[in-house]
Amino acid sequence: MFADTKCQTCNVCRYEVPNTECINVMFAGLVSLFNFGVKKYSKNLSMSLSDCKYIDVTIQEKTYPRLVDPNYKPVKINTPFMTCPFGLDNLNDVGVYSLKLEIDSRKSQHKGFMNLLEQIDDKNIKYLKCNPEEYRRTVRNNGVYNCFTTKLKTYKGRIVTGVKYNDETKYLNTIYELEKGAKVSCDLELGVIWKRENEDGTVEYGQTIVASNIYVK
Repeated sequence: MFADTKCQTCNVCRYEVPNTECINVMFAGLVSLFNFGVKKYSKNLSMSLSDCKYIDVTIQEKTYPRLVDPNYKPVKINTPFMTCPFGLDNLNDVGVYSLKLEIDSRKSQHKGFMNLLEQIDDKNIKYLKCNPEEYRRTVRNNGVYNCFTTKLKTYKGRIVTGVKYNDETKYLNTIYELEKGAKVSCDLELGVIWKRENEDGTVEYGQTIVASNIYVK
């Protein structure tokens, strides 16, 4: 089910990914930056989580489990609008980009989204038959607020995740102009479940999440 995680650019989907979080994106063509409009949050998941199933995905001759929908397509999740406190994060300047988003559990939509991520984690732990302590939860708490991190799709070091600003004066802005503290909603896809074997003999697992589109208030 798993292989050692040594990452380069995925030969299957041609998206660059970090060494412990390989992603097989499986979609045709690059995302146009202006082929979608800003939408309001409506629901989290387009199908029942119980209908989703696991498949083995081969990347760079290594195999990883991935949760997919009943039609074997990526599980897609729409998020409510959330605060992006730090803007765009470039992991060690190696072309791996991500966004950290705050979850306000006092808001019902945020609470529902957080519960969904927790259910996905629980489902993964049951499938992996691993100790819960070995699994890196998607929702993290830094002592002040709950948050989660999503990767962005890249191709040859450039971001291809779609972005749309609701402010008409920013229609030419790209993801690189995303300001700290911006309110964003994302179209997410579940990637593979990564596995990391540490030097001390311990093992870690976690769910890869990637944003295909970003909507900025």
